[in-house]
Amino acid sequence: MSQLKADPITTEVVRNFVISCAEDMNAALWRSAYSPVIYEGRDSAVAILDHEGEMLGQSTGVPLFVGAIDACVHLVLEKYGDDIGPGDIFLMNDSYLQGTHLMDFTAVGPLFHDGKLVGFGAARAHWSDVGAMDPGVPMGSSSIFQEGWRLGPTRVCKNYEELPDWIDLIQRNTRMKAAILGDFRAQISAIRTGERRLGQLLDRIGQDSYRASCLNIFEQARALDRAAIGALQDGTWSREGVIDNDGQSDDPVKVKLTLTIAGEDMIIDMEGSSPPVAGSINCGAVQTESLLRLAYKTMISPERAITGGSFSTMHVKIPDDCMFNAREPYACAWYFTGLGLLADLMITCLSEAMPERATAAHYGDSMVASFFEIDPKKRQWLTVEATAGGWGGTNGADGESALINLVNGGFRNMPAEVYETKFPVRIEEFSIRPDTGGPGRWR
Repeated sequence: MSQLKADPITTEVVRNFVISCAEDMNAALWRSAYSPVIYEGRDSAVAILDHEGEMLGQSTGVPLFVGAIDACVHLVLEKYGDDIGPGDIFLMNDSYLQGTHLMDFTAVGPLFHDGKLVGFGAARAHWSDVGAMDPGVPMGSSSIFQEGWRLGPTRVCKNYEELPDWIDLIQRNTRMKAAILGDFRAQISAIRTGERRLGQLLDRIGQDSYRASCLNIFEQARALDRAAIGALQDGTWSREGVIDNDGQSDDPVKVKLTLTIAGEDMIIDMEGSSPPVAGSINCGAVQTESLLRLAYKTMISPERAITGGSFSTMHVKIPDDCMFNAREPYACAWYFTGLGLLADLMITCLSEAMPERATAAHYGDSMVASFFEIDPKKRQWLTVEATAGGWGGTNGADGESALINLVNGGFRNMPAEVYETKFPVRIEEFSIRPDTGGPGRWR
């Protein structure tokens, strides 16, 4: 049935439509979000997935998020099974389940058409404050219980209506009540947009043709990945580096990665990396694998959209006792600190097999600056700003300047005009420091 109904033209229509659908969802999120970190900084990502939680279309935004959104949908399916209905919204932020810090909330909603579950929409966004020991992202946390409230996959809307008890709980656990509620509803708006847009496509081509096209898209991605890895030389390469410290002591933190290419398979092993640390730079396994997916895509398939067939050739091994496989009670507020280094190590390993695509290491850590104040009228304000930096050179070209790191991708700096409009702040200078990384070979 699928081969008869999913002709190549229909498959391409579906492939491009779901990406367009995800971009429309993203536009809805950015237009309706309350916090500048979302609508200006773009600290968010949205995706549309099939009814089994396999990726179909993703938006621009923080690429590190998108590689783990499918895991969130799988968690919802695992917990709720058939107890999922039209208009439901599920919310989660657990660092050990979805991989990031507690400030990143993922909203997941089922997409129904003619009474049948045909997919899921998901929107992840950074919430400004979740009741941690410090406003925003705490610097000195040494336990997950100092970093805010933690939520596994939980139904917060039913039949297109918010559940009042959960809305009350959310607002009682944040310093930024209006902003958080506004951002949460913006995520819901993104999912509703996805349901409406996908329904328009299904009205035209039908559910069977749509499903068959999805399966074709997945298989094509698997075949292309197998061909790309199979074309590389077999071998095993190891690289390691260190993070200066974990924020609690001055001891360096070791990061090690071993990469093996064997036929059409790529095996990545984190054995030798530091065990969990006292500081808040630990990272959940889901987000670690998401970073490795990002580095894989950068080198293997930069021109192709991620789908449910992507990464089938990539196999990840993370030891249980590892900072990149964090478990309770280890702190994860600054989980991304080691991920930039991890990406550089993987790219350096792959440079042995594909030197024409490799880049030298980049600045890695996005170095977030944050300000919080309660003004004389008792109004609270909080800013989050991720700083850009220099990138290493490529084969025959100079590296990029003042570009956000690979981990954060589409994250943007906040314009001075927005700072001065939204917050009681005057920006005296906003500029690039020249030549901080040295001239390099190609400048």
